[in-house]
Amino acid sequence: MTLTCRPLRDPTARALCEALGALHADQGVEEINYLSRGVAPTTRGAGDQTIEAAEVYRAALVKNHALFTRITGHTVPWIFSATNRVRLEKELLRLRTSLAAAGIAPHHARYRENFARSIDALIRRTFNVSYKNHVGNEGTADDVLSRGYARCSEYVTLFYGIALMAGLTTYPMEIHQDTGLHAAIAVATGTTARPRHLIVDGQLGILERPPYRHYYFGGAADVFASYLYNKSVVLAKTATPAAMTTAGGLLAFAAQVAPHNAVVHFGLGSHYHEQRQWRTALQHYRTALRLRPTDPTTKQRYCFMKIMAGLGGCRRSNTLP
Repeated sequence: MTLTCRPLRDPTARALCEALGALHADQGVEEINYLSRGVAPTTRGAGDQTIEAAEVYRAALVKNHALFTRITGHTVPWIFSATNRVRLEKELLRLRTSLAAAGIAPHHARYRENFARSIDALIRRTFNVSYKNHVGNEGTADDVLSRGYARCSEYVTLFYGIALMAGLTTYPMEIHQDTGLHAAIAVATGTTARPRHLIVDGQLGILERPPYRHYYFGGAADVFASYLYNKSVVLAKTATPAAMTTAGGLLAFAAQVAPHNAVVHFGLGSHYHEQRQWRTALQHYRTALRLRPTDPTTKQRYCFMKIMAGLGGCRRSNTLP
């Protein structure tokens, strides 16, 4: 049986699939493990001779960002301009040379950790990027280098892009705190048998151990989804109907690319909640709760939406109503 893109109902995903080739698009879907902290996302469905829209988007994000942008109309936020890429390649070569001069070769156990620390120093000292919890639009990696400051999610995008050029394996971190969402990035510094991660936090700096209570590792699709989520939040704050529609559109596309990201579905639930579309909000809150059943805020929102949709409240049980 020949693998084809024809069964895909999403026209954008089908166009991407046909441009990539069905075999190249069959890369699998990454899923965050919301029941265990600090676990790399699992990949489901790679090479199984079936294609889902989400794995086509993921394949394009990873394999052909120019194609992704051309067909979807969305910028891949961690891809640099030609000018910045040349600058970064020179700096990365300098870092490799410095590590080699210090006797730290790529096969050494501490090589990846030292390189990660060097990238953080490169961002903060050479490029003079500082942490700033600003209220402006969510920026790309190029935007951050241009303006010289970044909120936590933008720092993740910038570090992710540089680490990708350097050949490091990294995972964006979705962090839930009492004060709200936070973001950092984990650099894989161990082995498959003995996984180890160095945490790079744009606000807190480099951390040997994560100080967060609730944190989860994602993949490329989640970096992109986080970028759209934060753009949508800024747009929604203008409180105009046009901005709300735009924000919802960004979130809807984020959910297509990263369907297993609970934050995105919670964001969609909040969006339709504000527009008083109770049943649609309920669907997204339910999805977010199934992905992350331990989150009390999502449970409260879900139960409230059931009441607003005329479906009654929630039963007192440990299972999802």
